[in-house]
Amino acid sequence: MKFSFILSIVIPMVLAKTLANDVDLILLNQSIQSIDPTAKIKAVKPSAIPGLYEVQINNKIIYLSANGEKVISGDMYDLKNKVNLTEKSAKTLYKKALAAIPDKDKIIYKAKDEKYSIDVFTDITCGYCIKLHQSINDFNELGVTVKYVAFPRAGIDSKPAKDMQKIWCAKNKTIALDEAKENHKTPEQSCSGNQVAEQFLVGRDIGVYATPTIIFDDGEMLPGYITLKELLKITRKINKQP
Repeated sequence: MKFSFILSIVIPMVLAKTLANDVDLILLNQSIQSIDPTAKIKAVKPSAIPGLYEVQINNKIIYLSANGEKVISGDMYDLKNKVNLTEKSAKTLYKKALAAIPDKDKIIYKAKDEKYSIDVFTDITCGYCIKLHQSINDFNELGVTVKYVAFPRAGIDSKPAKDMQKIWCAKNKTIALDEAKENHKTPEQSCSGNQVAEQFLVGRDIGVYATPTIIFDDGEMLPGYITLKELLKITRKINKQP
């Protein structure tokens, strides 16, 4: 993550009151200037290194000294326990970001005997998204529920985004999505709603840059196409199954 992403930050008053005795938030705020006026500090907590704070900006993690004069943008490792602490925190953020999207606003292909659940950022113009979707029945038969989240790569003002919004608020969303991915047909009738734009912004905030991008149960993010065999291998590993 580039340093430019952490500039121009607004600190909520409740956060300032909570941490006033631990970190000088006024100096921190003064020392960080931004080219992104939408960036906000959402959480601050002590990191594993004394005097260094883990800071959540939107849905990204950086590390700051208490006076805001030193910043680290990168991963922190616990060498003794062989754990990537930044990745661990990021997974928690990804899970929270996806959980904040109501299931009614996702397009869900639910497994009858659900063993695993994945969220998939998708685009109806994406060839590998279509290829992944061709295995949707196999996913379900093996106990994998797929929850689609909209991520039009061309942006929220693009034609694909408008077409996807028609699908996301269709009466039968799964049939509409099947038609779009299998036959390149979208509903003719327009409908109101902001699901696609809102989900695109969530994806952008957590660092989604390609489709498909899969978020697993533990928050692990995997961009790009994956076979059913590979997906099952990862889900079993996450759930500590042979």
